[in-house]
Amino acid sequence: MQAIDLSAEEAITVFSPLAETIWLIALADGSVKIIKDKMVTADEGKILDYETVRAYYKEGYVYTPDMKQWDDELSLQALRALAAAGEREKQLDMRFRHTDIGFEWHDIFVRVLVDANGKPDRVLLLGRQATDSQRAHIIETAVSTEYDYVNYIEADNN
Repeated sequence: MQAIDLSAEEAITVFSPLAETIWLIALADGSVKIIKDKMVTADEGKILDYETVRAYYKEGYVYTPDMKQWDDELSLQALRALAAAGEREKQLDMRFRHTDIGFEWHDIFVRVLVDANGKPDRVLLLGRQATDSQRAHIIETAVSTEYDYVNYIEADNN
């Protein structure tokens, strides 16, 4: 039986439809390779300073109530601390401004990658738009029988 292998380039091509953002961040020098970015497509393929990109996103895209989370969890310092603590992955929900609907939800996946010696050296950040699933979850929670105001409304309709 022949071993099957998948190169990094092939993997990105195959899984690209599942993510709207794919950034590869170097922990040592703070550079970021923008592999895919639906919000700023002009930066795709470029290697930029991560903190500069982060500041640009914060100013132009991050929904105001989520700015603290953006700083606390996705700064270069926070990513380095995550790697130093031995953590290998993190998932969070963030909101980004949207001119038509106010904001849209995104799932952010952070994965710490290691070099040949097992030392954390990069972070892969993936993002995908998740507004529809977040709305469905909010509606599901709101109609749950544990919510008294929903029971009250239902009682008035009976």
